[in-house]
Amino acid sequence: MVVTKSIDVARIRDLVAAGAVDLGENRVQEATEKRAQLAGASLRWHLIGHLQTNKARRAATGFASVQSIDSERIGFALADRRPAEDAPLPVLIEVDFTHGAARTGARAEQAISIATAVLSRPSLTLRGLMTVAPMGPEPQARAAFVRLRRLRDDLEQDLGISLPDLSMGMSVDFETAIEEGATIVRLGTVILGGRPADR
Repeated sequence: MVVTKSIDVARIRDLVAAGAVDLGENRVQEATEKRAQLAGASLRWHLIGHLQTNKARRAATGFASVQSIDSERIGFALADRRPAEDAPLPVLIEVDFTHGAARTGARAEQAISIATAVLSRPSLTLRGLMTVAPMGPEPQARAAFVRLRRLRDDLEQDLGISLPDLSMGMSVDFETAIEEGATIVRLGTVILGGRPADR
């Protein structure tokens, strides 16, 4: 997945021409505007940033998946706004292992209650888990990826379901994430270089 946060539409068109299909966005409004400008392109947009309940209606109809469910409340808001005629929306539970004030994501011990809530809503389909590794040395990132994989395995056993997706790993740590079982990596800088805000 190519992360296109803060990337202008002209550069995204180049990505599409090069074969990119899955695009990750952090903000609902920004993704909505880009999607309108790129109407007609065969793209799958994925929400990978924190979702607020007041943006749930747009998120429920504008994305191929939402990878940042971090509470039962957000899950229910998204489910209630998914049109009944649409196929169930694939979602992932975002888990935070850092407990930093600036981080979003549920605590590991909350994952089972969130998963149960999501599974109770037929308008959603739970695909797996997502995390952002802590900044720091590679062993710290690896430890987070291992914890996410083990948490996924525990949820599969406890709930009797398959959770095939592990969204983990970004430009700085995606190789480690793949080694630890990532099925989705979220790549921005390694493909696109520094974003305007980074310069």
